[in-house]
Amino acid sequence: MTFAYFPDLDGKLHKKGPADVSGVLEVDERLQRLLNAFGDWERALRDHVFILLGDSGVTATVAEKKTAVIDLDELMQARGYRNTPLGRTAAPDDDVAIAVNGRMCYVYSLSQRAPLAALVSLFASDPRIDLVAWKEQGWIYVRRGGSERWLRYREGQAYRDEFGKLWDVEGDWSVLGLAVHGKERRIGSPEYPDAFSRLKGSLDSHQGEFLVATAMPGTELHVNRSPNHPGGGNHGSLHREDSLAPMIVTGKGRLPSLPERQVEIKSFVLSLIQIQRKW
Repeated sequence: MTFAYFPDLDGKLHKKGPADVSGVLEVDERLQRLLNAFGDWERALRDHVFILLGDSGVTATVAEKKTAVIDLDELMQARGYRNTPLGRTAAPDDDVAIAVNGRMCYVYSLSQRAPLAALVSLFASDPRIDLVAWKEQGWIYVRRGGSERWLRYREGQAYRDEFGKLWDVEGDWSVLGLAVHGKERRIGSPEYPDAFSRLKGSLDSHQGEFLVATAMPGTELHVNRSPNHPGGGNHGSLHREDSLAPMIVTGKGRLPSLPERQVEIKSFVLSLIQIQRKW
């Protein structure tokens, strides 16, 4: 198995936004060079399996900086919270620590002066915040930014999602755009693909008193000199524009069913290896 990574497209899309195709053309040229190394493209596809996979989507960021960038340093200062600076271990008088990844962030409560409930209310007060999520007494709560609307869910029995997992759900379904689909009446959200499992994975990923916040399309988060891209593009949230990525599979033999989620790609590749060994 050979793994080739083409990282340059990411930087171009951050700078110029998803409408720019120059990076796609460069990747196409690199793929042609790779296929040319086989001498014959048809023979390459006959003798090998090729997988072309994007790692995420990209959402366009509005050009006007004041609208596009949600400055979390300013948000903390306005409430009188002391935010841990970049590159320094939290001090006893720090109230919060924030880790930003483009259009999402983790926000950690470090003191009784900044309890999690207060941080939830603070982030939800900005209408540019899309979702705020946190864990409480066995439930995952999700609140819509700029509103009082919320829902909560947990692993249960009431509803089966599009990928076969069972959940209990209470509250306002519109927070995640949930609807029941198909003859099997499975619950899901076109706007936030696989939101339940992805949020749960994020909130279960490590210990601590923290929330997860995501930005509305067109906006992105900033703290501790993190990079921003007004007029360009960014990703990292649960929104479908950030989440959906292309996948092309072609080549030798009968291919197994394509994965529906990136978490299934490992098992897909392993099944391909087993099939090729049989051939």
